[in-house]
Amino acid sequence: MFERYFIMKIVIELPDYDGNGIDVIWDENSKCRITVYDGEVGLSANREGLIAIAKQMLYMAYNDLPEGSHIHYDSFFTKQEGKELLIEKVD
Repeated sequence: MFERYFIMKIVIELPDYDGNGIDVIWDENSKCRITVYDGEVGLSANREGLIAIAKQMLYMAYNDLPEGSHIHYDSFFTKQEGKELLIEKVD
């Protein structure tokens, strides 16, 4: 018996890196929560939050950013004091 796989094709528009600051991609309806417990990091988000984080990672992967470029999803985004998500590009 064979398994069936379905493929979803999605078109995503991302900004080009202009050599200045890194674009932070976030939707005003996004919600994100970060938990850290016993060495495990958890990321919980609604649909808009998951899409925003995925777009941010694709933006960083496909643009020619310098190594060490990073963004902080801090309390402004997560609405949690003292918790933030750091996404960094390394080569």
